[in-house]
Amino acid sequence: MLTREFLTVTREFRPFTREFQTVTREFRTFTREFCTFTREFQPFTREFRTATREFQPFTREISHQGYILDFYIALYKAIPW
Repeated sequence: MLTREFLTVTREFRPFTREFQTVTREFRTFTREFCTFTREFQPFTREFRTATREFQPFTREISHQGYILDFYIALYKAIPW
């Protein structure tokens, strides 16, 4: 009797197990794709950080001279909207 009940529960549990395996597989695929994207994005992040660092003295100089507003207006006008 106990064995029959155990087999019934095991059989009823199979669809859940299959669904869980499917979700796990899909999540693994997503994780792999996300890692690839992150790796591909790193060089851009490094370049952006470098450009920002190189741009800071220029911004500081303009700010000290009081031309920061003119600089941002010119930058705004230069963007092709």
